[in-house]
Amino acid sequence: MRTINIAGRELHYQTIWDCDEWGEWCWTEFYEGTIEVSKRRFPKFWAKQTVTEPKMIFKIDGANTEDPNLLKRWWQERILKELEILDRSAEIERGELI
Repeated sequence: MRTINIAGRELHYQTIWDCDEWGEWCWTEFYEGTIEVSKRRFPKFWAKQTVTEPKMIFKIDGANTEDPNLLKRWWQERILKELEILDRSAEIERGELI
């Protein structure tokens, strides 16, 4: 995972690829902070195990960090837009309209 500092926040990100019979595609996931998740190594038989994982806050579909056609400005605008949406969602949860 790589790290980027933007708008006073430290975000971690990684590009993920997937494919099927129709082709391949990618997306970039951005993480901030961590969460604890209970998992079982083998479902139903073994004890639960608590694992700390990065908390995904948003993803950008079709965006490859290695693509030279996507400019720094494009990435900055897109990430700032997603962060603004997250901040607005938090304001709505607190009951702030304006």
